[in-house]
Amino acid sequence: MNKVLLVLVLFACVGAYATSPLVVRLTPFGDALIRFSIYNNGTETAKFLPWATPLEGFTTNLFRVVDQDNQTVAEYVGMMARRSWPPMPEDFLHLPAQNEISTVVDLSEVYQFSIAGRYHLIYLMKDYNNDFEGAEIEKVSSVFISDQKVMDSAEKHKIRAQERSALISYTNCNSNQITIIQNNVPTARSRSVKAYNCMNGGTCKTAVTTWFGSISATDNTYDKNCFNNINNALANGMNSYCNPSTCPANTYAFVYPTDKSQIVYLCSEFWNRAEERVNTIVHEMSHFNAIAGTQDYAYGELNCKNLAKTNSPKATHNADNVCYLAQEVSR
Repeated sequence: MNKVLLVLVLFACVGAYATSPLVVRLTPFGDALIRFSIYNNGTETAKFLPWATPLEGFTTNLFRVVDQDNQTVAEYVGMMARRSWPPMPEDFLHLPAQNEISTVVDLSEVYQFSIAGRYHLIYLMKDYNNDFEGAEIEKVSSVFISDQKVMDSAEKHKIRAQERSALISYTNCNSNQITIIQNNVPTARSRSVKAYNCMNGGTCKTAVTTWFGSISATDNTYDKNCFNNINNALANGMNSYCNPSTCPANTYAFVYPTDKSQIVYLCSEFWNRAEERVNTIVHEMSHFNAIAGTQDYAYGELNCKNLAKTNSPKATHNADNVCYLAQEVSR
C-alpha cells in the first residue's frame, strides 16, 4: 500500500524552526502499517527531494525496525537502487506552508519479521538529502506486527531465498543489451581485483583516504573482502533483468540485498550513461548481503568525498564510495 495524499489543511504553527521547516511524522496505522507524513511548519513553500522517503516507495532501507526488547531487528528485503546524481528539478516536491503530504506503508512488504509483537522504528535519514537537515522528526511509539503478517512476510520474500544457479540469466534483455552487460562485467571484475590488491598491499593510501577517510583496520578488512567477493561473484557473469517496470525515476539499477540469486535489475540510466556502467555493476553487487551489504548514504563523487571526510565508517560501507575507489585505482 503506497497511496500518497496531499492534505491542503491549515495547521496551527507549532513554533519556530532552525534549519528546515519540515516536520517528519510516523504514526501507527494498523497491523504493520505506518502513516509517514511531512508537514511544512514554515511560512513559505518548501522544496524537498522525496528520495529516501516512503513518499516514492522504498528504494533503500529507510528504517531500523527493532522489537520492543531491542533484541530482534527486522531484516530489510526491499530494493537498493543507485540513483543518478544530481537530481533534476522535476524530482523535487513543493509543499505549501502549513500543509502536509503523507503516505501509508505496509512494513511487511519490505521487512522480514520473524516474530510477532510490537516494534520500534527509527527513521534513517540519508546524508545526501540536505533538504531535511535540521528537520524535526517525531518518533512513533511502536507498531504492532501480528502472527498473520509474520507469515505473510515470509511467504512474500521466500522467492529470493533460492540459491544462485551456475547458469547466468538475462531476463527481458535483447541481444544488444546482453552484449553491453557482457562487455562491462570483466572490467568490473578487473577494477575489484585492483582495488583489493592495492588495499591489501597498501599502495593506494591516497585514494583510500579520498574515498574512505581515516579507515580503521576493521573497515579496511571489510572493503577488501567486499572487492574480493565482487570479483568472485562475477566470475561467470551477472544475472541481469533489463528494464523492469519497477525502475524508479533517474535510476541506474537496483537489487534486493537478500536475493541469493543476485539478480541486478538494470534501468534507463544504465543504458543512457555508458561511462557509469562499470561503476553501477560494482555498486550494485556490493549491496548483496552475501557480498558486503553496503548502504546508500550518499550519491555522487562530491557527496562521497565529503562523507569520507566527515564519517569514515559510513563511507567504507557506502556503495558509491566503493565503486569510486575501484574506479580511481584502475585509471
